[in-house]
Amino acid sequence: MSGSKWLADTLNKHPEISCSHSAGQLQIYGRQYSDQELEDILQRERLQFSGEYSLTTLFQSVSQNTNKAYAGNVHAFRLDRFMEAKQKQNFDAEVRVANLIRHPIAVTLSRQAMFLNMCRHDEGVRERMRNGLKNSDDTYAQILRGHQADQDDMANLCFLDAVKGLKRLSDEVVDYSEVLHVQVERLSDQACFKSLIRYLTSDEVDVSDAVILPLVASEPTNQHARGEETLTDRLKVLAPWKKEALAWAIESSGILPNYRDIGYTDFDVVLACLA
Repeated sequence: MSGSKWLADTLNKHPEISCSHSAGQLQIYGRQYSDQELEDILQRERLQFSGEYSLTTLFQSVSQNTNKAYAGNVHAFRLDRFMEAKQKQNFDAEVRVANLIRHPIAVTLSRQAMFLNMCRHDEGVRERMRNGLKNSDDTYAQILRGHQADQDDMANLCFLDAVKGLKRLSDEVVDYSEVLHVQVERLSDQACFKSLIRYLTSDEVDVSDAVILPLVASEPTNQHARGEETLTDRLKVLAPWKKEALAWAIESSGILPNYRDIGYTDFDVVLACLA
């Protein structure tokens, strides 16, 4: 939900790069996935959880049927899961990895919508959400119960799961400092996009203005974009328990200094909205 379709499409338009999108390796852009496509992606993600999804298979699938010099994929794996699989499978092929990131609070609100969509297709996800609350007495569960929010409302459970993910986002930028962490909001800038391509291809493809300028002509878009509504607008209308849960997630994850180092600077405004 971080502009990944735009990035995959834009990289794919480079004359020397072939790029697919998602855990399903689907080259589809600018439209919603069908139910069958979502089920395919969820099945591949189950194999990732179990460790059965081969990285060799992944890279064979993204490079087949292309005669371009470089082939890749945008977010077939989460960064931490990819690194774990690389180690477990002794995968030593020469692969360049970049971590595509977005404003952590904005992406958290979008992830709630993504989880709701996944729940529509996967009873296992719904059950995990329910059990995660039922078997927990952590701070998040206490906040939900303390406000007497509906513990059976799947939207509430998805929100909790999304805010808990801030810890994972924070840890990734610390644990994998050797990886290039890329702000999607900056990728429509020509210089930033050139830097990304140079990194991914070891500076071996054409990044002249004649090639790059047409690629970055369109702004990154997000399927959860909400017109003129700003992040501040979205935060202000959150229910009190959601504001408390999100504030706790921000504090306990330690994400603010890590993302400030990457280039995000508006957290004082965010925290004021949650006060």
